Order: sequence, then C-alpha cells, then structure tokens
Amino acid sequence: MTGGAPAGGSPHGHERSSQLSCSGERRSLTEQGAAGPIPDLVNRDFTASEPGGKMVGDITYIPTWQGWLYLATVIDCATRKIVGWAMDDNYRTPLITEAIRMGVQPEAVAL
Repeated sequence: MTGGAPAGGSPHGHERSSQLSCSGERRSLTEQGAAGPIPDLVNRDFTASEPGGKMVGDITYIPTWQGWLYLATVIDCATRKIVGWAMDDNYRTPLITEAIRMGVQPEAVAL
C-alpha cells in the first residue's frame, strides 16, 4: 500500500491536514459587517525602536470541555512580549478593552 488513505478508510494525520489546508476554504466565526475591511494601521511592520512605541493585538479562541475560551492579547512590538491579556467565555468589547487596559500600564511596558 502506498500513501493516501488506509485500506477502506479516509486520509488521516499529515495527509488529511494537507488536504484541508490546500482546499482554499476559510472558516470564520464572524461575518463582515457594513463597516468594511479592517485597515492595516501598522502596514505589516511589526518592529518598534522602544518599548511601548507600537503594540499590536490578537484574539484567538480555544476549545475547552465547557465551550469556547476567548483569549485577547496585546504584544509590544519592541520586546515581542505579551504585555496585556484577558480571557472570557465570549467575544465582546470588554474582553478587548481589558487586554488593552492591562497592556498600557507603565509596569507592563517596562518589562
């Protein structure tokens, strides 16, 4: 037997993940609203000369036995450290504002 699916089965492991990643489909939990696309305010430049000079954020969702856990992070581009973070069971504005609030504290930036 050579590559592909096991006898009588479907592809698994690396072969299956390759098929999924090459399918061209993208899944999203949110729909694009009337506001249009989000602008790239840093022009894909994630460098900074001093801590606190430029910070970026990200939100990810983590599957748990009790449902989704949402994690918002704020990253200092100069130090590449996470300076702010927040977790919640929903993806609402307080999740993001709490991460930002933590990230702009002077002691967080000085790390």
